[in-house]
Amino acid sequence: QTERVNLFHDFHLACCQGSLLDHQRRGLPHPARCPLCDQDEESIQHLLVSCMFACQVWTKILQRLGLVTVAPQPSVTQFSSWLCLALKNIPKEMR
Repeated sequence: QTERVNLFHDFHLACCQGSLLDHQRRGLPHPARCPLCDQDEESIQHLLVSCMFACQVWTKILQRLGLVTVAPQPSVTQFSSWLCLALKNIPKEMR
């Protein structure tokens, strides 16, 4: 339970801190890499699906819904392509 709360809290905190582009536009200091994983450049695609923390959040949510098989894999780089594929693989009665 605590691990899930901390994971959500960390993910939410990073998203609320503002994006790299927001910080750049305003002349604010900002990290060049994702503040959650420090593995890749921060982008909306990264924060939604390719960040390991985002993947964990999606997996936890989809696991509770009995849909863990459609969770994004580490190779996913585009949210829209993952979502389309996931929707195709969800049984009709569950959509």
